[in-house]
Amino acid sequence: MMLRRKIVSWTAIFALAAALLGYGGAPAEAATSFSDISGHWAQGEVLAAVNYGYINGYADSTFKPDSPITRAEFVRIVNVAKGYIEMTSVPYKDVLITEWYFEDVQKAQKAGYIKGDGDKFRPNDQISREEVAVILNRVSGGNTSYSLANVRDVAKISDWALQGVSAAYSLGYINGDDEQNFNPQNPLKRGEAVKIINRVLGLNPVNVDGSDPNAAVQAPTINAFTVSDITNVDAYLNVTSNRDGTLYWVLLEDESSRTPEATQIMNLRDSANRTPYASANRAIYANTSASTRITSLEPLMSYKVCAVVKDAAGNVSTISTKAFTTLSDGEVGEDWLGGNFKLSNLSDNSVRLTVTSSKAGYLYYVVVADSAAKTPSQSNVRNGRDAGGSTAYKSGNFSVPANSSQYVDIGDLRAGTSYRVFGCVYTGTSSSSDYSIVKVQSFTTTGTDNAWISGMTLMSGDITASTAKFTTNFYVSGGSYMFYWMVVKSGTTAPTNAQIKAGSYGTNAANNANIAARGNTSGDSIPSGKSISYTPGSLAAETNYVVYGVVYNGSTASNIVYTTFKTLASVQYATNLSGLKLEYYKSDGGLAAVSGYTFAGGTYSYSVTVPAGTSKIRVTATPAASTSVKFDGSTINSTPTDILLKSVGTTSAEIEVLQASKTERKYTLNVTVAEPARASLTDLTVNEGILDPLFQTGRLDGYKLDRRLPSSTNDIYLNFTVPDSATSVTVTPYVFDRSATVADPQTKTGSGSMTVKIATADDTTTDPAVTVKTVIDLLVKKSGVQDSTYTLTVERDR
Repeated sequence: MMLRRKIVSWTAIFALAAALLGYGGAPAEAATSFSDISGHWAQGEVLAAVNYGYINGYADSTFKPDSPITRAEFVRIVNVAKGYIEMTSVPYKDVLITEWYFEDVQKAQKAGYIKGDGDKFRPNDQISREEVAVILNRVSGGNTSYSLANVRDVAKISDWALQGVSAAYSLGYINGDDEQNFNPQNPLKRGEAVKIINRVLGLNPVNVDGSDPNAAVQAPTINAFTVSDITNVDAYLNVTSNRDGTLYWVLLEDESSRTPEATQIMNLRDSANRTPYASANRAIYANTSASTRITSLEPLMSYKVCAVVKDAAGNVSTISTKAFTTLSDGEVGEDWLGGNFKLSNLSDNSVRLTVTSSKAGYLYYVVVADSAAKTPSQSNVRNGRDAGGSTAYKSGNFSVPANSSQYVDIGDLRAGTSYRVFGCVYTGTSSSSDYSIVKVQSFTTTGTDNAWISGMTLMSGDITASTAKFTTNFYVSGGSYMFYWMVVKSGTTAPTNAQIKAGSYGTNAANNANIAARGNTSGDSIPSGKSISYTPGSLAAETNYVVYGVVYNGSTASNIVYTTFKTLASVQYATNLSGLKLEYYKSDGGLAAVSGYTFAGGTYSYSVTVPAGTSKIRVTATPAASTSVKFDGSTINSTPTDILLKSVGTTSAEIEVLQASKTERKYTLNVTVAEPARASLTDLTVNEGILDPLFQTGRLDGYKLDRRLPSSTNDIYLNFTVPDSATSVTVTPYVFDRSATVADPQTKTGSGSMTVKIATADDTTTDPAVTVKTVIDLLVKKSGVQDSTYTLTVERDR
């Protein structure tokens, strides 16, 4: 009874500490009643974390988002968030069984994501940002292939934390400040803690306006659906929806083809569930036209395109269809421009194009940065595209009355660069015969090329508030270069080169308020064509942004490049995996189910243990409809896959769940092969108790020890008792001392005491290369289990 009362007492202490600290279990207060998060930047993050259940508020109705968090508190929320429940012993003197965090440190030690400072864990110290980054990297699989090229204070990061900070920063789990400083030694706060754990779990901030994020809404509608700029080989699909979402479309080879169902279109299939002539999906934003080029068409062929829009809540629009027929091979039209397509007034960054047309209309032109570029089609010129259908470097149009000379000055060109300009006249009617043929002129601007960057592109399929990523290419030769970038809300006045460099609009407070992120990187030896990527950090959800970039070589600025994007409310992930079967191969070759694991929603890392001696494990998946499962890169689904295991240790493998039009979901499976039962030796002394005892059960170094004896020691005595369970113990010494003498190996059979003397004379050599040490192997045998070999290395001071 005394023992039972003591256990209950400690359990009560743990529960009381958890309630006071606000971790795990049921919330101390309802999430909406926290008095200190309204209007706080972390409000949505806190609500998401509390709703998920890995952290609570305090009994006084506060959350304390700006309070630092300790090392013990952080491992508590990691354990609850990741579902770690297995425990192991810990070697830390400052982690006592009487403390509320005792079991959480045991769980963290078992999960392998913490390492103490020698024999101390420092549970009540505030946890630093670099310590958190290392933990995040370990719980997410230990990535190593990242860099910190755009972190300004990288020199302040501790050497032991560089890999962890690099991975966690690049994965978007933990970001720097507005000046791109990581601040590695700064303590982490509670609001910051829930934000980064939410990122690891894939949770998005909860609505803070009182609306229900799961409330039913009406299905989206397609307001405009047209096919334009039809040529003999391509056309453009133009769609406008009343709501943000994903546009799905399929192209059928016959305009009379049967229209697929909405689910078939979203799976990119025709009405017979076959692969259509062409298909794709892309993001679409409310009341904004989404234009998609459909390529590889056949001349004079009839087609039908079918499309639906699906919003973030899963609502699907009705199906829209459009039939069209491509043009015949070859361009049609007359040479209305003749020889009156001329260039003049050439400068470093501009040229004048002068034309005279025999027929009134509009002169459309495109400029391509290639003196040998192929001639684009008439429709491509009209739509500002080159021969391959890509956006031209420059494009435009102007009115041309019949038989009247007109010109346009084309600016913002790169100095010292070769171009081709293409142009044709269009009368403004719908007939393709009302184009002139395409004319061409080549030219090279004067001066020196300052276009050291070619443009920016987004590098993320699903752009959320924290995952926006853009890349740019450098084209340089010699010199010292620095790249500057700035992200501003859409609608803000475009910055100048100097404003991008300064990261500020100067005294314009309204524009400065719309700056969302900025940064720069040194590029003293950037090779030509190098691509560099940047992640701005946390942006606002469902917001339109523009990112601008410029390169400086000393005081000389390059041209400005930019790209626009809109952040999403959330990423649509593939369904959770529930049908996974694990089996291990027994010694007789048969299969047995692996016990002790269950795949549950919101948990993406699992650890299982298989019996000693297991060499392989079999994995079988039964995914949901329209879903595919890969195991370490190989598709498994209902087909079993075998993986080899180490005899002892942990094998980590990745499981990917893929679903059409959704971001893949990843699981990590850690398989540990149990240690075999071993013969043991736990009572051994050297030289009559000088070091007593040496070998202890449960010690990490229990099978291999290094010891140093005083210089006055000549002979080494081993005194031990053979355990009752052992069959025999054999002592084999190896003495690395020129003047030493050593007895032959000695074996003690059966239980009882044994003393082994290893005689060593005084070391008289002065050769520093001679090591004065003795290595002693003790082989312990026991019937029915694996032999154990203990190794003791003894060195004598000179």
